[in-house]
Amino acid sequence: MPSIHLFNRRFNFASDDLTLPSLIDIILRFPLLIIFIIYHLNDKLSNSICSSSFYIGYFYPLLIIYIGIIIISSIICFVSLQGTPVNNIYPRRHMSLLIYIRLIFVLIDIIINIIGLIIILKSFEICEFLSRRIMILSIIISAILAISLFIILAIFIDLTGVVSAEKKWEMRIKFIFSCGRSYGGQSSDIQNIVKTLQYLFDDERFDLVASDVATGLILLQQEDLLEERSIDIIESAPLNIVQEGLYYNSYAQSAFGWFSLAYQYRMTFIPRILFAMRYRTIGLCCCCCGLTCCQNPDSLYDPCGSQYTTLQYLLRKQKPIILYANFFGAFGRAPFYIAADNEKKTIIISIPYQYRMTFIPRILFAMRYRTIGLCCCCCGLTCCQNPDSLYDPCGSQYKTLQYLLRKQKPIILYANFFGAFGRAPFYIAADNEKKTIIISIRGTLSAMDILTDINAVEDILETELFGNGHCHSGMHSAAKYIHNDISTRLVDIFVKYPDYTLVICGYSLGAGVAAILSILFKSTYPHVKCYGIAMPGSVLSENLALATRDFIYSYVVDVDMIARASIHSLKHLRDRIIDALNKCNRNKLRVLTTTFIRTLTKRRLVFHSMMSESTLTNTSLDMNSTISQIVSTDHSSEYERLIIPGTIIHLYSTDRVGLFTRKASYRACISTYNQFTQFIVHPRMWFDHFPASYSTALADVIENLNNSSTV
Repeated sequence: MPSIHLFNRRFNFASDDLTLPSLIDIILRFPLLIIFIIYHLNDKLSNSICSSSFYIGYFYPLLIIYIGIIIISSIICFVSLQGTPVNNIYPRRHMSLLIYIRLIFVLIDIIINIIGLIIILKSFEICEFLSRRIMILSIIISAILAISLFIILAIFIDLTGVVSAEKKWEMRIKFIFSCGRSYGGQSSDIQNIVKTLQYLFDDERFDLVASDVATGLILLQQEDLLEERSIDIIESAPLNIVQEGLYYNSYAQSAFGWFSLAYQYRMTFIPRILFAMRYRTIGLCCCCCGLTCCQNPDSLYDPCGSQYTTLQYLLRKQKPIILYANFFGAFGRAPFYIAADNEKKTIIISIPYQYRMTFIPRILFAMRYRTIGLCCCCCGLTCCQNPDSLYDPCGSQYKTLQYLLRKQKPIILYANFFGAFGRAPFYIAADNEKKTIIISIRGTLSAMDILTDINAVEDILETELFGNGHCHSGMHSAAKYIHNDISTRLVDIFVKYPDYTLVICGYSLGAGVAAILSILFKSTYPHVKCYGIAMPGSVLSENLALATRDFIYSYVVDVDMIARASIHSLKHLRDRIIDALNKCNRNKLRVLTTTFIRTLTKRRLVFHSMMSESTLTNTSLDMNSTISQIVSTDHSSEYERLIIPGTIIHLYSTDRVGLFTRKASYRACISTYNQFTQFIVHPRMWFDHFPASYSTALADVIENLNNSSTV
């Protein structure tokens, strides 16, 4: 900070961001320069047969330009290390000039290598083997570095002035989240996202780049680790609420489908898939449905029948009778099939081989538009599909759900795996043990889900029981989609299960959607309850959040950053980052390396519990007074303040924890939303949002509560 300006354009990197790129440039070119010098000394002693044009037109100029590039890169590296991120940028005032000189050297390097390419074509056979290899190596390295440099400049250029600020953010969203394709959402939703991003990042008071944000977070992490932070325990969380949270956590996490399976077996998932593909089938459908009606008795190593069906499709013109197929592939073995061709009156033995140039695009298309899982409509048999499982043509997601819920053994009544902007996949199951109808909603898994997350402006939520309030716009869209999809279906379900109650659960984004959906269903189903695991910090306005405490339960582990994420907390974090950068007296590289490593290895007790209201005044975060004043007095904001809904169960650690802490002891308390209005920048702020953290914390709290009750 501030960003670099070149050719009258702003680029999204700062003058102190060029240390590592310059070092990489030096590391790649310096060994090659040494090789050039050694080669030249040996070449003079051995009477080279290369023409003089090689030395005059290519070798000597290349040697000079390499020395020049190494010198200018060394100067850039040295200058980039000077000063501080904000307060002392004077030592880096000539960085733009150095970059211009470096670009000139790049152009000269390109010209010299073009000349070298011409010389190679003319006298390639004349020069000795080593000379030819050195020329080719030099051209390849120079071309890679030059292309990389121009690509980086193209990526980091700021288009302000060329397009409007709104269009700039819209282009970024389309490029990052949908690879330039249409994102499938309403233009008003995209405008809401653009408006939010502009509010947070487009401010004339500061000029932040990505490395500044990273540096600021490390500085805040160092500050927050030393903070003595207390929590006001209104009351300890009842054991039954924690047990219910752990029970429905399984349903919430199972909505992730194959990703939950991959996370559950994260150390062995790839070997398991490879094993299945190696010993069961060659195709992508790895025994995903397991229905015997899909299998053909004359098709070996094809449990889903996908290979047999593929053969029928490939031979649809000839229409032979497939007599036998063996799809076992191994070392010294080859898959094959035998078919009878009635037209030619021949018996054919062959191996399928088609669509080799377009197979991957076809598979990607199927994955994009037909199913979320790995089984991409590969078998096409209606027996694999379930009529109550939408956007799951192979039934793989349905079977994955059954496997993930094998302990609870619920009856899966309906599933909709359609994931898009403003939509969330979900399923409905009947739990016979708890006598509940469960709606489980998937959390963030795709780029479109992230768009739903950051569509964080407030929507008006009209309710019959609690009056009008506001809610998260993206979550509201997903909740309305689910409500419209299952309202009629739920009536039929409760006719079949009259003694059952309704439970809605979800994880992360799914938890926020579940909270809003439970409000929409509350008037129809008064017995509804919502269990939000890893509940986001920006879901409902204060009046609705407080009114739903008797049926919405929000679970938060320790310093989970998503539970503290909102437009207001992000704005507060931005202001804290700017303040930390202003006070920083070290260069950016030192902060990003030594300070970061020291901070990661520290283990601190994050929270100290307190029971009395008299000491509550000492529990506030020790922040810069001006920043605190900005946050506390910023009532003129155009955004409604959204908070965590319902009863908040905070699962906090009672041990010193760090990034590499494997085991911690947890306690649970009923907390207030005021405890989650600001980010705690901690090494575990992201890891505490992971599914394993919630499963471990909930189980540990139950164990501790049981142990304390028996004492």
